[in-house]
Amino acid sequence: MGGSLRRHKQAQPKIIKRKHKKGKRTGPKISQLNEVVFEEKIGHKREWDKEKRLVSNYKNLGLVTDANSALERMKRGPAKAKADADEPELREELVFASEEEAEDAEVTDKDLRSAMGLSRLDGPAAPARLTTIQRAAIGKLIAKHGDDLRAMVMDHKLNTMQHSEGVLRKLVASFRYWKPEAPTSFRAPKGRLWNVGQNG
Repeated sequence: MGGSLRRHKQAQPKIIKRKHKKGKRTGPKISQLNEVVFEEKIGHKREWDKEKRLVSNYKNLGLVTDANSALERMKRGPAKAKADADEPELREELVFASEEEAEDAEVTDKDLRSAMGLSRLDGPAAPARLTTIQRAAIGKLIAKHGDDLRAMVMDHKLNTMQHSEGVLRKLVASFRYWKPEAPTSFRAPKGRLWNVGQNG
């Protein structure tokens, strides 16, 4: 007697990947026309020079490689300028363009200081402001333990969120940086906004 049909179905793989059979190409092969046959059939010599670059060939045919170049939307990148520098007729244009760009370039004091290895004048960003509840909790911890971060970590009554030593270091630095009289970045509205204008 045969086995269970259910077990037989479960044993089969759920996803079956089949390789697609690639059919043979039946179309005729396009033969490469040599230059002589091409000239005889068309009656005109090919103007594309394989020795030159694409930019030069397009220029000889009266075509433009970059449609945006007339609108000056895209500036010449260093890679493009280097590739075009191989062409003798484009070298003079590139020299003039690089001199104009050198005159227009502005070097800021920040860039000079960073290039010389000096510290930047902007400096590090200010620490994040503390909320009112955070300020009260950190104020109590500082009042009791001073600068001892390890004691703050072990104090589970005042350190209710059980912040680690690294987090407490950041919170204490923020507490000392932002004075209590410093203005807050956000103030809650006094009244409920969704009730304004309904009773009237």
